[in-house]
Amino acid sequence: MNSQAPSNPSAGSCAANHLHSNWPDATRPSDFTRREASLTKLTAPEGTQTSSSRATTNLLVSVRSVQEARIAIASAVEIIDLKEPNGGALAPASPEVWDEVSRLIAPPEHSRLKLSLALGESETAIELADRVPPTARFAKAGPSGLGDATELSQLWKQLRERLPPAVTLVAVAYADSDFATTIPPEQVMSLASQNGIRHVLIDTFGKQAGSSVDLLGTARLESLAIEARKKNIWWALAGSLRLTDAEMLLRSAAAPNCFAIRGAVCEGDRRGGLAADRLARWTELLRGRC
Repeated sequence: MNSQAPSNPSAGSCAANHLHSNWPDATRPSDFTRREASLTKLTAPEGTQTSSSRATTNLLVSVRSVQEARIAIASAVEIIDLKEPNGGALAPASPEVWDEVSRLIAPPEHSRLKLSLALGESETAIELADRVPPTARFAKAGPSGLGDATELSQLWKQLRERLPPAVTLVAVAYADSDFATTIPPEQVMSLASQNGIRHVLIDTFGKQAGSSVDLLGTARLESLAIEARKKNIWWALAGSLRLTDAEMLLRSAAAPNCFAIRGAVCEGDRRGGLAADRLARWTELLRGRC
């Protein structure tokens, strides 16, 4: 992939220039089109980053409304993710909110932003996939209850058949896979690679057992990071992350391509409203990595 410097730097966040890998999906021709259009904007693929280039880490913030999306936009995050935190780990916001936020970020001044949508767990996700706006960049579905690779591969196949061609499917793994009755993150990452999926999110299904860092540990996260680089997979880490978790991971070999957060930047817990001052601490931390 072309490694020249990005031609359109963002004043709001230097990390915005390295948003996503955009590796082509072997079964989705539109991904090849997006790759060609993006060649001059991207640095080397995250999956082959050196230790110095790995210093750039993106930020995904989950919001539930247009009002929260405005706060995220003002904070210069790279990815705005829509979900309803009261409904579960990946519970979807309403399609009406999808459309409103999609229109909100449509103007050229927001061209650096990418929209991500949580579709819910498997059955709900399949029902909603064909309602995803074509302007979304990412969509993801939870694997809870899918206890083997065949079931999960089938879910991904059904979602890809229903999603708009320009929307990239993100494979989801749960750090608390036993509690979610699904396969562990290592197996999800390997299976995603076999299915031509180049984006993986590691999250937590339950929100009472601790963070993904607590559940997986640094050594296991380092192994996952190594596998992601070997397989040219862009990966994001979510799951009740604290700012101290991010600070620790950024000093280690376990740093993901993206931190995905909600509760850490809300008043109270993840069900509270988005707090601009808390979000600012995260953006300041990641800007310091540029």
